Amino acid sequence: MLVPNGRQADRIVWRSFISLGLYGLIYTFIARRIWIPAAALFVLQYVGYALYVVFRGVPSPVSLALGIAKTPSLINLFVLGLVAGTLSFGGAYTAIPFVQVEAVLMGTWLPQSVFLDGIAIGNILPAPLVIFATFVGFQGAYLNGSIGNAFAGAIVITLGMFFPCFLFTIAGHELLEKLVRNKVSTAAPHSTTSPC
Repeated sequence: MLVPNGRQADRIVWRSFISLGLYGLIYTFIARRIWIPAAALFVLQYVGYALYVVFRGVPSPVSLALGIAKTPSLINLFVLGLVAGTLSFGGAYTAIPFVQVEAVLMGTWLPQSVFLDGIAIGNILPAPLVIFATFVGFQGAYLNGSIGNAFAGAIVITLGMFFPCFLFTIAGHELLEKLVRNKVSTAAPHSTTSPC
């Protein structure tokens, strides 16, 4: 298994920030209706990636892992839940590969088959899909031997997974209320749902 060392991890972090900055720049151009530079940057990012693949090869699946859960201790599970919960704003499916890379590929403390069992259980339960993280936390903390620690791991990763959602909701409540009261932002949805 390929695990990035310190220097490789630093390069990965810089590439991530470069990508975020590039997408921010593209968004800024689009928001200001400057179409040609936005399109050029959008195309150039793919040309850059193609050149990277030609000369350096396809990046490893663990190349974007943060390495925050090398062992399934309670604090590592909580931090894994925090980061995965922050990612789950894009939908629960955005958190699945992140948790998989951290627990299965990089940490190697959870077998792939057990991880897939957790995904299957999360899909059949009448609960949010991110509940699969509870299963991952239970299985990871159970490696230390006690059932009490396993339940603690399940609770800790679940708290970490849902904490960003609650925090952002509470922190952004006032802004959301302003958007609801704004006549311009509510005109379009009302016009599409109102009867003729």
